[in-house]
Amino acid sequence: MNDLPEHVRRNRAVWDRWASEYAGPGEAAWAKDPPTWGIWGVPESELALLPDDLAGKDAIELGCGTAYVSAWMARLLRSGGRLVFLVNSFLMALCAPDEDGVAATDQLRRPAFGLYRLEFPGEFGVEFHPSHGDWIRLLRRSEFEFEDLIEVRPPATAATRYPFVTLDWARQWPSEEVWKVRKRA
Repeated sequence: MNDLPEHVRRNRAVWDRWASEYAGPGEAAWAKDPPTWGIWGVPESELALLPDDLAGKDAIELGCGTAYVSAWMARLLRSGGRLVFLVNSFLMALCAPDEDGVAATDQLRRPAFGLYRLEFPGEFGVEFHPSHGDWIRLLRRSEFEFEDLIEVRPPATAATRYPFVTLDWARQWPSEEVWKVRKRA
């Protein structure tokens, strides 16, 4: 483990500490039919990220936490396959205070240019937040074709256990976004 980069060791330690907190919610999410997405539990019926029938489809879902959506998919991405991934929004990364457990505000807290590695104090790890332009360039270099970018807006009755964003904030600005790309054939 010592040969891993510093941010990987730090993030592994953080996720190891948090693992027990994810087991119960993960099991509850796995029992749901159909799946929900992100910290707000937005139903699949609202986002339509999965094909109607996954049998024989080329798809992959990436995530951290329990990765329960992965259990719904075939695990190998081949040419022509779709990559769907949900991330914290770039805007939220710009508006998140440096203080531990404090929600994003309506003010920009850091510059957009040059933001990539974001470190929070305390027990939080290191996050990486490429800009939309950086994502597009990275995906194109990796032989993906862009299909869609969905800025997730939680329902008015949604709730989350995470302190870094409030429902009021997430109903005004996207706290999460879903990227849909397809591997070039």
